[in-house]
Amino acid sequence: MSLRLFDRAPRYALLSLPLLILLVYITTFPGHFFMDDAQIVKANNLIYQLDLKEIFTTDYWGKGQDTGLFRPLTILSFALNRLLLGVDPWGYLLINILLHLSISILLYHFLKQIGLVWECAWLAAAIFAVHPIHAEPVIQLVGRSELLAALFVLLTLVFSRRTGLKAEFTAAAFFLLALLSKESGIVVLALIPLSDYFFAPDLPELIRRRYRFYLALLILAGGWLAYRKFIVHPHSSGELIYSAQYVPLAFVDTGTRMLAAIKLQAVYLFNLLWPFRLQGMYPASTVAPVPPWLSLPGITAVAALLLTTWAMIYGWRRHQIWALLIVFYLISFAPTSNLFFAAGFTMADRVAYTPSLWFLSALAVVIFATLPARSSFKILVMTALVGYFIVAGFVRARHFDSPETLWQRDLQLNARNELSRMFLASELIRQNRLAEAEAELKSAIAVAPNFDEALASYAWLLVQTNRPQEARDLALRAIAAMKTGTSQAKIPLSLALTSLGRPTEALQTLQIVRPTDLNTPRYWEAYGKALEAQGDLLGALTCFQNEVNSSGERSPDVFRRLGRLSLHFGKVAAAVEALRRDVQINPKSGASWNLLGVALVQQGEKGAAEEAFARAVAIDETVREYQANLERIRAGSGQ
Repeated sequence: MSLRLFDRAPRYALLSLPLLILLVYITTFPGHFFMDDAQIVKANNLIYQLDLKEIFTTDYWGKGQDTGLFRPLTILSFALNRLLLGVDPWGYLLINILLHLSISILLYHFLKQIGLVWECAWLAAAIFAVHPIHAEPVIQLVGRSELLAALFVLLTLVFSRRTGLKAEFTAAAFFLLALLSKESGIVVLALIPLSDYFFAPDLPELIRRRYRFYLALLILAGGWLAYRKFIVHPHSSGELIYSAQYVPLAFVDTGTRMLAAIKLQAVYLFNLLWPFRLQGMYPASTVAPVPPWLSLPGITAVAALLLTTWAMIYGWRRHQIWALLIVFYLISFAPTSNLFFAAGFTMADRVAYTPSLWFLSALAVVIFATLPARSSFKILVMTALVGYFIVAGFVRARHFDSPETLWQRDLQLNARNELSRMFLASELIRQNRLAEAEAELKSAIAVAPNFDEALASYAWLLVQTNRPQEARDLALRAIAAMKTGTSQAKIPLSLALTSLGRPTEALQTLQIVRPTDLNTPRYWEAYGKALEAQGDLLGALTCFQNEVNSSGERSPDVFRRLGRLSLHFGKVAAAVEALRRDVQINPKSGASWNLLGVALVQQGEKGAAEEAFARAVAIDETVREYQANLERIRAGSGQ
């Protein structure tokens, strides 16, 4: 029987996309903060203050940082998100899902714009909407940068296809927005000319007609680069510090890295076609060891590359849309492919977001073209294909039920994944399950004995569990394990030395730290505690205030330290404010409630003070100080 898909109702095809996305992501609410979400979203002062000048002149990772990243539009979107929907993760997740839906719809329109029939465009958009490789950039809140960049890249392409000065101006504006969302937006400089040439191969005529537009895009890109260099990072050293666990390809020769890049592309393509082995973190073993060129795997990789190149040239010459889409895929992957330089990670699902627009579209084009025209079999195959990715997408979304679930899933796939084991330990520490966290860190170190970050995390744990001598020894081991740059273990080493009664050495340790650790909450915590141990209480107070004002996750007792020293210097109102925030964070801490009671007495709020002392006694009635304070205030004798 001959049928036409959604006969006489193509407009209803778009209505299916929200329903498909709902099927995949409905179980992900209320959401969680994963990994970088803690510093970029949860504890970022730029988001809470909504200071436009600071947002557009500050490193992506926060004030005082020098990571070389600049994504002000992403940070601004988080700030507006918080203003409208609050600080809980569900609000950020909701906007991410809506952005993903918008991109899926826009992909449908773009594919129709370049000549695909609406059924094929719908198939591509539907697969893209539900594909499980997108769970990471959609559910992890910092994936917002990928979503915004993809949205504005698509909008740039859509308007660049239109004629007239107004359309070109709009396309250029969207290109700038893509750059301000994420650096990967730079690929537009290649995508637009190639698209133009594909559809109008008269090169001299194309240049005559479009050179002003191309020049405008280049000027925008140059201005963006200059602004980053001279306004946002004027004092940047440009030095990049790599870890062998995260960036193994930074420590190999160029030829080996290029062969590894081909191997990584094979892994990405496998994950796009069979997405049941996706991971939250891909360890160095994903690419290492890299086979030599003159080996069976090396020769196979080169043969596959040559075959792919020949197929693209063949398809391009015959004006096949899938060839253009595959070229788009490769260009979109270029900044993170490791082909030209070592990327800051082994591989990650999130960076496949924009490239997958083009690969999944090419897949849809090829499948649609090979099926019999206007047949019920075509409908069946298309429905089955979308259903396959819906099931895979739903399963993958469930892996993000919690950070613990995500890392446990990674370890089910690969028990020797030291990165996921370390992140699992971090989540267990957050839940105060310290014994379990210690076991996970020991396992990670057993797999990778020189893994600096795992050693440093273990040193942090030992500091928290009041084992400063062990923490010192492990931190020194982490520092010795660093191949290049400065170890992040410097900060737990400083804390350990302070606890051992050696604050002068602790301060000396902090004289040289990683640029990414400088001015972070943990840096100011270590600095403040060392100064306090030396007797410099005013300096310590300043450090603890800096800890509160810095972007990133703060230690849970920072407001207690700040309140205690504020009381010491007679800043009673500031002490009460800090200690009220402390008991919100630590509602089961008797010491916090007792100190708040002391501050409230000095402020003259005896009723509130009595309530605070009563809460302290209820939490731990064995502490005589709490009981004595409560009895005194009830007797009317004051403090």
